[in-house]
Amino acid sequence: MKYPDILFYGERGILNGILMDIYRNRESCKKVNKFFGAIKLLNRKEVPWKNITSCKWLVEPDLSEFGAPDLIAVLESDGKKYALFIEAKLDKYTKSSFHLPQKVSPASVKRYSSRLNVQLSFRYRFVEAFKEIPKDNKGHNTQEIIETSQHWDEKMRKLAKLPVITEMKNFLKGVEEYYFIALTNDFSSEKVISEIEKKQNIHPPLYDGSYEEFKKHQSKFGVLTYRDLEDIIVGKCNGNNNEELSSFCKACKMMDMKIANDCNELQTNTPGSPKAQSININKWNKDLKKLAEEFVKKSHKYRFSKQAGSYSLKVGGEVVIKLIQHQQNENYSQVGNNKKLMLGFSDPNVLLHESDLDETKIQALSIGVGERCKTFHFYPVEENNMDKMIGLVNKYCK
Repeated sequence: MKYPDILFYGERGILNGILMDIYRNRESCKKVNKFFGAIKLLNRKEVPWKNITSCKWLVEPDLSEFGAPDLIAVLESDGKKYALFIEAKLDKYTKSSFHLPQKVSPASVKRYSSRLNVQLSFRYRFVEAFKEIPKDNKGHNTQEIIETSQHWDEKMRKLAKLPVITEMKNFLKGVEEYYFIALTNDFSSEKVISEIEKKQNIHPPLYDGSYEEFKKHQSKFGVLTYRDLEDIIVGKCNGNNNEELSSFCKACKMMDMKIANDCNELQTNTPGSPKAQSININKWNKDLKKLAEEFVKKSHKYRFSKQAGSYSLKVGGEVVIKLIQHQQNENYSQVGNNKKLMLGFSDPNVLLHESDLDETKIQALSIGVGERCKTFHFYPVEENNMDKMIGLVNKYCK
């Protein structure tokens, strides 16, 4: 009998797909070693597990005030047990994390407990509290796990669910070292590590929340990317027939998530690109506004969302196409004559690979400020090329 076709949805669905792809494979032992071997620690040291002989998984346990980890894995390598708390996000590490203020306080992070770096800090804190469970209770059930150290949120978090505590004690029995891993949609783990070092405000906040404090514990944190898994675990997500796709790729397809690659990483922010002027849609030229509305209506297959100064289209949670009005201004770049309706792609190859487009009309423009600044490559939209440009949208999103 063939394996049943099971589809998963969401971040945890993608994780479930990965597990299914590993264990449906005849060489699942090799796959497990590749999975954990692909993890990069933030201190750039080698992972200590080299020859994994056993592995067990716990999916989304409810740890009360410490949150619900997406996945906990306990593995054994060379007679030593390790536990890995894994948190998965559909987007890049930087975009999934809360950008910490200079001084971290309960008020500053209150609404951001679902952000990746904050979640990782809660998992670390759970382990620290878990390790404080009295060792001499001689069979008596521990009624709660509670923190004994002070952290930035000034709250002693606790877990008081006896069945969960009992299960966690059994599951983590014999574990000597704990690690906390971010699974993200970045092109490379090295890039994530470099960004954490450079920004110094997207790390998991521990104790006083400072980057200096985090560096003392960074050897226990690591990163893994979907691109790594695509290369070594599940194969490329490019099958035309759904039956050819892995469970991981099917989950990505359901979420409309595109795996990061070197092209869409390199083009995200082109140095020196002139800045596009933001013009409220209500103030657009009447004819261009009408043309834009017609374009969006004809592009019904992929839905554009109306923003204050543009129409945007997202794929995998990331804006990849922009439709804007751009006009000549001495403080901004000049594209064409006075006002133009411009269609922009985050991937420059979409336009450059079209031989019948005039390359001299392609213009790289930066949109947004700070962390949200991103480069799009624009081409004028006119009545006589609208169908062509809509075709590019469909081709790109497909």
